[in-house]
Amino acid sequence: VLGDVIKSKTLVVYRNTPVAHFEVPVCDILLFTSPANAQNYYSKYPVLPHQKIIAIGPTTARAIGNMGINNYIISHSSHEISLVDICY
Repeated sequence: VLGDVIKSKTLVVYRNTPVAHFEVPVCDILLFTSPANAQNYYSKYPVLPHQKIIAIGPTTARAIGNMGINNYIISHSSHEISLVDICY
């Protein structure tokens, strides 16, 4: 609409695509920020009984539940204080 009035460029600031090769050490707390994030992790690693699983938001929580994982916590906020509150 603005034609030559502005110059624009495409800038990708966030890309949520699966990574094929990754290593994650065994962790006590797992924090998932998106459904794809959780699906990619669990395609490589099993659910361990001692791990606390946190989903940020209901969409990520639903994806985790759809994978058959029922022992997780939903953080409705991504703020650090909210995350600390649910971990302890």
